[in-house]
Amino acid sequence: MEPLKTIGRFEIPGKLPSLNQVIAKNRGNTYAGNKMKQDTERQIALCIRVAQSKGDLAKHYDDRVVLVIDWYEHENRRDADNIKSANKFILDALVKTGVLTDDGPKFVRDIIGAVHYPMYDNQARIQRVEVRICKEA
Repeated sequence: MEPLKTIGRFEIPGKLPSLNQVIAKNRGNTYAGNKMKQDTERQIALCIRVAQSKGDLAKHYDDRVVLVIDWYEHENRRDADNIKSANKFILDALVKTGVLTDDGPKFVRDIIGAVHYPMYDNQARIQRVEVRICKEA
């Protein structure tokens, strides 16, 4: 992959639901699982609008983009695969707010990033998700 140039960014404070949490909600009640998804997407959409108002994120991107998503966990209890399953919520919120036209391969080239744990990275003490929208330089 070619070097990336950041063209937009936003931050989601706290943590997003893991795959295990989503599965548990759906097993208990389908409507509860859907409510969790809708609530999470609304939380992300609010973060997107705040970033847009600050000028950190454009209203819409026409180019094919790469998303770089860094997860900062304040403890070591959740596995990376469970954490990163929330990529779906982030992509859906980006589409619903109009930042991206679609989350298919025509508009999103790749999703990369890492999970940062406090025992390995001092920045992980403040739990958050940092999302960068990039294009190839």
